[in-house]
Amino acid sequence: MESSWNPEKSRIYTTVVLVVETGIKGDFKANESVRFQTIGGTVDDITLSVPGSPQFKLDEKAIVFFGGESNINTPVTGWEQGKFTVENGIVLENGRNIDDFIGEIRALMNRLSEE
Repeated sequence: MESSWNPEKSRIYTTVVLVVETGIKGDFKANESVRFQTIGGTVDDITLSVPGSPQFKLDEKAIVFFGGESNINTPVTGWEQGKFTVENGIVLENGRNIDDFIGEIRALMNRLSEE
C-alpha cells in the first residue's frame, strides 16, 4: 500500500495491491495481483480520512467486491460495504465461516443467473 497526492495536490489516494487467493466471479485468477486506489490515506504528516472509504491493512486477508468504473474514487462496490476482513477463517463483519460465506455468494450468483 502506498498513499500519495493526486496531481493537483487536493486529495490523497492510497494505492492497494491485493493478491488473489480465490476468484469468486469475473476474470480474477489465483496469485494474480489486483491494483486499485481508494480515496484517503496519509502522506507525511497529513491524513485524509473519508467516511465510508474502505480501509486496508498490510498483509490482511479480505473478500473484496469490485464493480463500476475504475477511474472513480474507489472501485470497491459500496465502498466499505464491499470489503470483508477475514481472520482465522472467520469473516469479521458477520461472524461467518469464510467457506460458508463464499458458498452463499456463489449460490446467490447461480440463482441470479438463472432468472
